[in-house]
Amino acid sequence: MLQLFQKKQVDTSLCAISEDERGVSMVCVDTVLSGDRPVVLNWSRVERQNDEEAVLGKVVRKMQLEDRRCSYLLPLNKYQVVITSKPEVPENELEMAICWQAKDLIDIPIEEAVVDLFTFPDAENIPGEIRHSVYVVAAQRESVSQVAEELFANGIELEAIDIVEMAQRNLASLLADQQEGVALLSINPGNCVITLSKEGDLYVTRKIEVNESSLKRVGLADAELERISLEVQRSLDYYATNLKQTQLKNLYVVPTPQLNQSIVDYLDENLSVKVAVMDLNELIIWGAVPEKKMWGYLSFCLGAALRDWVGT
Repeated sequence: MLQLFQKKQVDTSLCAISEDERGVSMVCVDTVLSGDRPVVLNWSRVERQNDEEAVLGKVVRKMQLEDRRCSYLLPLNKYQVVITSKPEVPENELEMAICWQAKDLIDIPIEEAVVDLFTFPDAENIPGEIRHSVYVVAAQRESVSQVAEELFANGIELEAIDIVEMAQRNLASLLADQQEGVALLSINPGNCVITLSKEGDLYVTRKIEVNESSLKRVGLADAELERISLEVQRSLDYYATNLKQTQLKNLYVVPTPQLNQSIVDYLDENLSVKVAVMDLNELIIWGAVPEKKMWGYLSFCLGAALRDWVGT
């Protein structure tokens, strides 16, 4: 018998797509089945062949993402995050005022940028001028439009565009000590990203420029690692002292392709906190468990796919 009045099945999952120089990753998280641990329904990784560019369409077709709820994670080199004071203007004028106030802080001409912002959580309890500050995210409008148009041409209307800092915040929400606060560090091509968050709110984010080749060379690596550890310690102290939060005891390192154990060991020896790599196998229920070497390509994408699970 034909079910003429069958209701359309509601998609309870969110699929996040991310790109890097080597390829495209996709992680799909179910937002209903997920309880204490999120459930990853499926994931995929497609490597670029001979510098090809049209890889997004391959992932969409391979994983049958047409008409699915999807988000896209902007690569780190496609946007900037800066901090500025929040102008005292009516709410409907805030975005325009923020744009012009931040124009001297970003590399993108403001008329060519798409801008978003997020505020400090619990701002009324933060002392001094910090309570009046906001984080501003700026990306090249043309680059964002190109991605949205390419995915739309392949049957996807993006539900959200995310950034690595928010993906790390989402990953932090998986950890048991998130009620006191979680510090996460990722080692990426040309930079590191440190985030400090608590109960789903992002308090501190900082990008640390690094010389990736130096990290791989004997004699030069220690100088780079010393600088990274110094910036991380400054961020930890800022969180506790300036933002009046609990002094953190742990730093978790996100698995990325650039990470190696010597970096973890150095940080563990030179920071005031215990340092460990996030174990995504323990924190996630995987439909098909990826090999450990694949985690580095999936971690940020997983974080982006967790936005519903975190509640944002």
